[in-house]
Amino acid sequence: LNEGDACDPASDTATCADGLVCLDDGTGNGDDVCSPPPVGDACENPIQLSGTGGTETGDDANGFNDDIDLDADGCTHFSSGGPDVFYAITIPAGETLSATLQPTGFDAALYIIDACPFSSAGQCVAGADIGFSGEPENVTFANATGDDLPVFLVADGFLSGGPYTLTWAVQ
Repeated sequence: LNEGDACDPASDTATCADGLVCLDDGTGNGDDVCSPPPVGDACENPIQLSGTGGTETGDDANGFNDDIDLDADGCTHFSSGGPDVFYAITIPAGETLSATLQPTGFDAALYIIDACPFSSAGQCVAGADIGFSGEPENVTFANATGDDLPVFLVADGFLSGGPYTLTWAVQ
């Protein structure tokens, strides 16, 4: 199916063409259409964060893919098979990034990777997945490199996703 065509995310036959995903059309009537992936769906096209802190709201259940699936050996010590959203931020030398992910109705995971594309668990420099459904996850990472350090903050989930609030600060 091409961009703008009606699709069904539960169907094996009504799939979108390469590079497109099946998203809610935004009209509130429950219809889905083939669209380009949303910003943040991949580390190559992250949501940019700047400044010393802020709050972002999102819902990774609509159009976001599971690009990273950490396993029990990863930095969260649990599987992260849900859809993930990528945020890019640069941590100044000597500063610390702290972030909290507050999910609504799903078991969230939050972690920081230091390279894109993601290819190994060794790229995960901090992670948290200790809460259960609806409980917040917190990560902190200090930049001790002596240089400004670009990283990716990843909002993920155990098996699924949903609405969330991400708060972050660099100090």
